[in-house]
Amino acid sequence: MGSIKKIKMYSLDFEEFLLANNVGRDVISLMKDSYKDKKSLNESLHKEILKYFKYYLFIGGLPDAVNTFKETNNIYKVRKIHEATYNYYKSDVSKYDKNNKLKIKALYDFIPSNIENKVKRVVFKEIEDLDDVRYSKYVDAFDYLLSSGIVLDSRAISDIKFPLLQSTNKNLIKLYLNDVG
Repeated sequence: MGSIKKIKMYSLDFEEFLLANNVGRDVISLMKDSYKDKKSLNESLHKEILKYFKYYLFIGGLPDAVNTFKETNNIYKVRKIHEATYNYYKSDVSKYDKNNKLKIKALYDFIPSNIENKVKRVVFKEIEDLDDVRYSKYVDAFDYLLSSGIVLDSRAISDIKFPLLQSTNKNLIKLYLNDVG
């Protein structure tokens, strides 16, 4: 048997996105220095970087989406990659957690619609139209999505003290997809 090397992979961050789009390291260094020195970038550079930031928010950091945008400059093709990736993640869950796959899929499908919700947490009644739905029913679905790296969580802090993890309310949680695009 050969050896296996596990590597935890993440989407490109904004700096990596800039590098992938041929923004030079010198420009990135200038931006970092300006930030540290609390100085503004010149207006033309600021507009150019802001344009890339808007692209990043829409395209995200999935390497396939970034490369497709670089090669085609076609947002429609990028959105098709996003859609395929989203659907792949959703179908993949049934391979690993057969007992909770319906709950995981329901929770995963709920995330995009909940992002702009004024309520800063998951409201389970919105996933299932039942009054008695609680966090405990979905705990395995949360654990799967978080441990797989498909989603990121943000938890409410009830009492600010160190360590913050002990101040969180495990039932007051908001989920985000792992890639900004």
